[in-house]
Amino acid sequence: MRSAWARVALGLLVLAALPLRADDFDAWVLNRGEIRRVGHPTETRLPVGSLQKPFVARAWAASHPTAPAPSFTCTRSSGCWRPAGHGTLDLRGALRESCNTYFRFLARETEPSALAAAFRAAGFDWSGELTDAEAIGLPGFSPVTIGPERLLASYVDLVRTPWSEREDVRLEVLAGLRDAAQEGTASGLGLWGFLAKTGTVPAIDGTPLR
Repeated sequence: MRSAWARVALGLLVLAALPLRADDFDAWVLNRGEIRRVGHPTETRLPVGSLQKPFVARAWAASHPTAPAPSFTCTRSSGCWRPAGHGTLDLRGALRESCNTYFRFLARETEPSALAAAFRAAGFDWSGELTDAEAIGLPGFSPVTIGPERLLASYVDLVRTPWSEREDVRLEVLAGLRDAAQEGTASGLGLWGFLAKTGTVPAIDGTPLR
């Protein structure tokens, strides 16, 4: 069960590639493939699960100035959200599939200070040191939280603003988000030419996501 916040978040992020400023957006709902404007979003701060993963990639890029983005193999024994595993993925493929195993590996390979800096710059709040499970928003761990407007602004910045430290990695991230909308975890949108990232937000009003 997920709330209207979840529908708003996904609709906003799908639309982040449009030629608008972050402050041009009201809230949008995605329901049964239809996107419609519903007014200004709530400021409730919640954990957003896999919507954190592109910012793990940015943190990794900041602490690896020359290395190519790694490949990693997700197997049946990895404990990923897909029981059979995803096989061997590069960064683009890991974003397309939202592979937990890959991004936990990426978080472990990232300097803690770089991870914290990337998350703070994106507007996330948390307490203590970020573990790899917390960095990718796995449920049951100390939550990292953010409000929907701040999350949207960070995704707009991701889409529009080059990374001075590793623009090649940002372009791979965007390619993965494009693939996610076309053939990955967000392919249910049925929309081409968009960038999208799926994530889970806990219910605050008991409203199911359909």
